[in-house]
Amino acid sequence: GTIEPDEDVAAELEIAADRVDVRGAPETAAILVERAAELTPPADVTAHTRRLLQASDLYQGAGEGSEHVRPLLDGLAGSLPAGPERARVFVRLGWLGAQQDTMPLSASIAYQEQALAEADGAGDVAIAAHAVLARPAAVDLQDVARRARHRPRGGGLRGRVLDHSEHRHVGAD
Repeated sequence: GTIEPDEDVAAELEIAADRVDVRGAPETAAILVERAAELTPPADVTAHTRRLLQASDLYQGAGEGSEHVRPLLDGLAGSLPAGPERARVFVRLGWLGAQQDTMPLSASIAYQEQALAEADGAGDVAIAAHAVLARPAAVDLQDVARRARHRPRGGGLRGRVLDHSEHRHVGAD
């Protein structure tokens, strides 16, 4: 096999990973794209980062969050300079911690705030970070709506709350 960096081989592996993922094998696709990142010439930091982020997303899709995703993202966060690429890593780290309940909400929020600070106008980072930041509020609203449905009539909440899980208004009285 190829040991030295080779962009042609890396690009072919990335294409193969996309094909394998479409066929429903995200873990195999992740392994391929991670190898593509390893074979990416060191001068092409953007392609290397893109491939490792793709590998982390594929591993996450395969349910390998703590085993593969966290180490990949931690390594990237430690090796990249401040900027949009590292901001993309921070968004994923905060999201992963919130999804797996492996970090306090304050840490997840801190990752998103740091991502926004480093985004440098990258719209995808801003959208993703704001989506992660909105998640706890949506969960809280769902909890309020759930409690409102189970309260005796006239026993508490006044007005109406929006139940996001069913996209309809729920009377609280």
